[in-house]
Amino acid sequence: MKIPELSKKQWITVAVVAIVIIVLIIVAVHFGKKHKKKKDDQEKINEFVERANALQNAGGAPSQLTSVQIKSVAQQIRMAMTEAGTTNQYAVLGGWGTDEEKMLSAVRSIPTAADYFLVKASYQEEFHSDMWDDIKAEFEEKGSWWDSFGDDSNDAYVFGCIKEHLTEIGVPASDR
Repeated sequence: MKIPELSKKQWITVAVVAIVIIVLIIVAVHFGKKHKKKKDDQEKINEFVERANALQNAGGAPSQLTSVQIKSVAQQIRMAMTEAGTTNQYAVLGGWGTDEEKMLSAVRSIPTAADYFLVKASYQEEFHSDMWDDIKAEFEEKGSWWDSFGDDSNDAYVFGCIKEHLTEIGVPASDR
């Protein structure tokens, strides 16, 4: 196959068209992923709301929190684990460390299993992340280099209290 001879102007045009096509592909892939993430988030939110409704319909304690309180608890949980308590919802989790008292207080303010799933749905909607996965990540073993920075026994105690509270309000360990 012989490559046609093109003028310098024609080669520049070909290069520009190729760059435009590549940029369009990158943009399409990015928006496709973003759309999929939103769809996945909405599916999780729907699942959590359905769990809350199912618990109430099965005779479990009904939701006791208002929608404003549900959103507030989700934000308090996130704030307890964001960088130095910043109000930036996109701050790196972990930052200078989790405020264990705030975390425990926020989780203990969830009165029923139905409320837990509604808070979890609100958290997913606002922060695009699974609340329980984020909580676990804050308290699980961080590795030997981390041991010198904090009191791991306090982390284990607080995480145990969180799990105990969720069990007391009727959230099974397999359903968190």
